[in-house]
Amino acid sequence: MLSDSEIMLKFQAYLKQTEFLSIILTGIKEGELIEIDMPYIHRWKEEYKKRLLAKFYKLDEWFASHNLDATFFTFTTRQEDFPFKADQYTFLKENFQSIRDNMRKMKGKFPYIWVAEPHRSGYAHIHMLAFTAFTYDEKETVKRLWCDKYNAGVREALDIQDIKAVDDFGEHKKTGSHVLQSPKNYILKYLKKTFNDETDLSYFLFSATAWYMGQKDNEYCRFRFYGSSRDLSYIMKLDEFDTDFVVMKVELNTGVDEPIEIYLNEKFNETGYEKFLCKDVTELYLNSAK
Repeated sequence: MLSDSEIMLKFQAYLKQTEFLSIILTGIKEGELIEIDMPYIHRWKEEYKKRLLAKFYKLDEWFASHNLDATFFTFTTRQEDFPFKADQYTFLKENFQSIRDNMRKMKGKFPYIWVAEPHRSGYAHIHMLAFTAFTYDEKETVKRLWCDKYNAGVREALDIQDIKAVDDFGEHKKTGSHVLQSPKNYILKYLKKTFNDETDLSYFLFSATAWYMGQKDNEYCRFRFYGSSRDLSYIMKLDEFDTDFVVMKVELNTGVDEPIEIYLNEKFNETGYEKFLCKDVTELYLNSAK
């Protein structure tokens, strides 16, 4: 396992290496030959952030038509006994999956969205906005599972807040009663720091560690920054790329040399441009450039 400093250096090199990377698609639509230059999108690119914001606007539209009471959870784990940040991220992720499964058994299916955020130490915690009200006994069960059964954290650090919806879509108040104005704003105040606060060492280390966990040359699984229930994922889904566009040629534009032609197989049009863009093509380039 690399040290924090080594991971951050590799991540910094990755950001520089992919800054001007794009994919040039040449294909046919309605009998006409056209060319599309698509930027390589990863979590730290402006294009990704814009798409993410568009998804959260869809979440706000959904909430405005439903006006549901909500419960806000902050799941924090212990920080000792983890030699590397990635070990704690994995511990947090696995225990959060367990508590989320138990919450759904307790309440049945309910819409929710969650976001990961680092402490100043660089270790992570998770905020979860559940669009349902939890009773006192149900909250106590969540605390017992997280703190006693999983031994993930302590009760003092497990924050649970009741949030009320109002018909006039009123403002969220930090003190006294909590009123939910906008799920987008409520969640993005945590998430936007993760993507934008590159000058803060804890956030940069958080991003670097999450990026490193997604690389193939280590034993870790990918660590996501946010997620949602299946119903909200569908609601926040953006329009797909143009499926009428039949790709004939794919070129990788590094921004430095002449475009590199990439072998095109049938999987390209089957999986969609974005998935192919983020996996197959860029891996060929990035791996060869190591």
